[in-house]
Amino acid sequence: KSTLVKLIPRIYDCASGSIRIDGSDTRQMPLRLLRELIGYVDQEPFLFSDTIGENIAFGAGTATKEEIDRAAATAGLESDCKIFPHGLDTLIGERGVTLSGGQKQRVALARAIIKRPKVLILDDAFSNLDADTEERVFTNIREAFKDTTVIIISHRISIARKTDRIALMNDGRIVEVGTHDELVSQSGLYNRIYKQQLFLEKGCIACHKIPGIAAAVGTIGPNLAGLMSRPTMAAGKLKPTAENLHKWITNPKAVKPDTLMAPLPMTPQELDAMVTFLLTLK
Repeated sequence: KSTLVKLIPRIYDCASGSIRIDGSDTRQMPLRLLRELIGYVDQEPFLFSDTIGENIAFGAGTATKEEIDRAAATAGLESDCKIFPHGLDTLIGERGVTLSGGQKQRVALARAIIKRPKVLILDDAFSNLDADTEERVFTNIREAFKDTTVIIISHRISIARKTDRIALMNDGRIVEVGTHDELVSQSGLYNRIYKQQLFLEKGCIACHKIPGIAAAVGTIGPNLAGLMSRPTMAAGKLKPTAENLHKWITNPKAVKPDTLMAPLPMTPQELDAMVTFLLTLK
């Protein structure tokens, strides 16, 4: 996926065919001009040993304080700036050593945003963000870049479903293309990935909200993701089923968690049943 999008700024050149922006072959464009049109956020962003503000301004060459503040806010750094000792003037050390993974990604994102690119490429740029921050930043980008082509690489359906068009890659090839609704309606790979991620998401929510679950899980943790990763699960190839989970929820003290499991892997039919069950939980 990363190799594919790196064809756009010509970090690599395609061996056949062409990449076109507004109808123009990128190989016929001066390289400097082409890259000035593109904002790129790598999955492992590089930050300089300087202030946060200077790292952001680097994307534009020169920028006013207002422009830096606006880019930081769009990238979701506004609340973080309040806890930094000197706000955007805080020194961050070599490669941003004093920042968390999510903060590094958002500084790199602000750096790309400040140059107002015609094409914005985000290579797994949300991977270290929690769900709430991801939602806020994505909404900001949609509002700020209505006339910009935004290309996002992500493993999260929560991001993909909000885009206009999805291209699903598997083993280095594009295997499905369409909108979220179109791909979910098909019985393909995207549909299965969607259900798997929904299962974990809804499972976590269900176990947090329903009384008795935390007590029944004990030290495993009050969520299905923790349950499915426990050592006995990994060693014994076990999984919860919709029917047994329902028994556990309605009467957790009457059964032992280990009796509520069945052999892995989970079949598509079992996954459907589990997702359907979890969706009924309020």
